[in-house]
Amino acid sequence: MLIRRKRRGEKGQALVELAIALPLLIMLLFMFIDFSQVMVAKIAATHLARDAARYGATEGVSESSIRSRIITSGDYILDDPRTVYQMISVNKDTVNGVGEIKVNIELGLRLYAPLVSGILPDPFVVKGKAVMRVVQ
Repeated sequence: MLIRRKRRGEKGQALVELAIALPLLIMLLFMFIDFSQVMVAKIAATHLARDAARYGATEGVSESSIRSRIITSGDYILDDPRTVYQMISVNKDTVNGVGEIKVNIELGLRLYAPLVSGILPDPFVVKGKAVMRVVQ
């Protein structure tokens, strides 16, 4: 039967390796969480813009009604504590005799990963926009 003996100086090797690798793994985890939150906010902003533009194009309502629709249907992302600011713009235009509704939503998100928040702008801006023709 072979018995392995630890050589001198290898007693705390696993602890040192853990001390080096654990902060990197935790930072990587925070980066994945931030990336997923940014993607969720991007998809939500685009969805809200499309929904509001469709609502304005089919119902023929005012810009303030479209803006209030965005606020009521987007409370899950607009009231998120990570959302630092939001900017909503709704424009009704006529281009070449055809009515258009343009909806732009801009969200500023706070990032939590320490290294990423130092590299990327704080708050990180996510935009969603939609343009639809008005149904006559």
